[in-house]
Amino acid sequence: MLDKKVFCLNKKGIGNRLEAFALAFAIHRRYGHTVVLDWPEFDLLRIEGSECGTCWFWPRRFGHRLYRVEDFSDELARHRWVILKTMGRTHPLTTPYYLEAARCLRLHRLAAQKLKDFLAQNAPAGLIGVHLRRGDIAEASDTVYDLSSGRYQAVPLWWYESTMTRLTEAFPGVRFLLCSNADSATLDGLRGRFSIVTTEGLGLLPPAGNIHGSRTHPAVDLFALACCAIVVGQPFSSYTHWAAGVLRTAWSHRDHTLLLAPNGVSHDRYACVSPAYEGPTFSQALHWTGLAQQPGQRFELPADFSKLAPLIETAWLPEW
Repeated sequence: MLDKKVFCLNKKGIGNRLEAFALAFAIHRRYGHTVVLDWPEFDLLRIEGSECGTCWFWPRRFGHRLYRVEDFSDELARHRWVILKTMGRTHPLTTPYYLEAARCLRLHRLAAQKLKDFLAQNAPAGLIGVHLRRGDIAEASDTVYDLSSGRYQAVPLWWYESTMTRLTEAFPGVRFLLCSNADSATLDGLRGRFSIVTTEGLGLLPPAGNIHGSRTHPAVDLFALACCAIVVGQPFSSYTHWAAGVLRTAWSHRDHTLLLAPNGVSHDRYACVSPAYEGPTFSQALHWTGLAQQPGQRFELPADFSKLAPLIETAWLPEW
């Protein structure tokens, strides 16, 4: 019998590629294709049941390309080679395998130990994860965050500063684990106002071919954010999505992560918050602590916010 393969190429950031892997994993489970990943993060990341490799000439020439998740069907079973050109958004045939796919991820044991030691050093003060995405997306306005003018736009820096200020008031002495591809001036500006820590000092350098533009390893930062009980992130970001919910839900069955993210419709400098982007990626696999306010109101933490402290949990970290 010919060996069937599904290829997930090194396109876009690791968050989008994880969505593509979830789709590839569903194809593997349903039709028996071997998952082949061509990812630079494999120096510290392993995905059980997959192979590290490239899409060579013959699959590129004769392979079936899947451009839309809506085209996922049992028709794929007859194709020897499938090349994914889309991400694994929720689909009736793929949803049952979503969290199972997330449980395939492993962090190298030496990197995991360094990360655990780093988080343990900062845990007594309290640690809140912050995913500040820059680089491939830009701000549409420095005073308004309105997704009706364009879905993919960076959350304004003032929203992060406002949110982090309120969290500092709520948890005096708290530190922020900053995972970002922002420029040095932006990072230095935040360090001047808040107690910032990063994984840059762990000696876990970004892999060759890293397209994120960050000075830290994206896989390490992903697991670091997933260890935080509170995450400040970017709506519409699959990286925030996997860090703030998918990994911990898959591995430890935690039923809540407090994800703070702007709702994208506020014209007030104190933007509102919402549980998360409620699009197809955020499926029934996740559970969120609810946060919702009317647009234009000042950012206020919910009344039951004290029930969730800026804690760190590392016992669940999967290693290889």
